[in-house]
Amino acid sequence: MNKLEKIYNEVKEKGDIFKTSLICSNLFIQTDYDFRVFISISIPIMMEYDPYKNESLVMTLNVEKNGEIEKWLEMKKSSIIAGGFGVFAVCDFSANEFVTVYSGKKFDLTYRFGDILALPNKFKTSGFQEEYWLGHRINHGSGGKNNLEIKGVNV
Repeated sequence: MNKLEKIYNEVKEKGDIFKTSLICSNLFIQTDYDFRVFISISIPIMMEYDPYKNESLVMTLNVEKNGEIEKWLEMKKSSIIAGGFGVFAVCDFSANEFVTVYSGKKFDLTYRFGDILALPNKFKTSGFQEEYWLGHRINHGSGGKNNLEIKGVNV
């Protein structure tokens, strides 16, 4: 069991991914725990107000335990043409190892009017989304080949 999995198991509310997401999103501050999980953001070249339109945007998920900070995952511009942003491992993971959690607010994006997809009223279309642990940014299956699988409750 790696550091992030231990942290997740310590803070998760059984069967309540929304409550667990709120806890996970607040682990960037110092708490009574001996760990922090936080995102660091870098935009060396700011060309646009919306950070997601800045190709130099890099978000790094960091895990701090007992004062040691370990870089975990990075979200940055994909090298695939028209690939948008992708999530990349910064440390080594073994097969079947815990990587992250798909947390955050659950949105129902099923509203359609013909070919138009309607977003929920509170969905932000610019500015930083609530990234939490970058899990919702991971492509877990593309072209019949996936390098990550979501198991259980968004893990």
